[in-house]
Amino acid sequence: MKAWERTRQPEVQKIGWRWLTTKWFRDPDGNEQEYVVVDREGSRAAAVIALTPEKKVVIAKQFRAGPEKIMHELPGGAVDKDEDVEAAVARELREETGYGIGRIEHLGTVYKSGYLCATWDYFIAFDCKKVADQQTDDGEFVDIQEISIADLLSNARNGLLTDTEALFFAYEQLKEMEGQS
Repeated sequence: MKAWERTRQPEVQKIGWRWLTTKWFRDPDGNEQEYVVVDREGSRAAAVIALTPEKKVVIAKQFRAGPEKIMHELPGGAVDKDEDVEAAVARELREETGYGIGRIEHLGTVYKSGYLCATWDYFIAFDCKKVADQQTDDGEFVDIQEISIADLLSNARNGLLTDTEALFFAYEQLKEMEGQS
């Protein structure tokens, strides 16, 4: 199988907080197919499993309109153009939660869906401590909570956690730490 040929330049529009990109391709039968995907081409985002010295996980709790419920989320967000991804995730952690990072490791990079342009980088950070007040954007309401690793894994299994891809990358490491706490 070969990648499909792009037949037109993408069109980008912003709706609310999200960017949508319309793309056109020629499929293997020679027909033009239109796809509307989320984000702009080349977009990047990052999130972090932030662990305190006591091996508690820093969680950002937010209402999410898709599922219409409060979701537990790993702190993170968009990586600005020309911003280092590790610096971006440290910035997002500090803005959303007020926590700073002691040590950080890159876990991996994924496309979260076949209908997103953005790549997501996931990290695990150790020795995270509260160092500042939250600095959320207008319209952003985030409650911070420290939970156990067992609760993090349970929330993922029960559909209460976004960014579950990070747990795939860090699962063995988290299970090992869970046994030590």
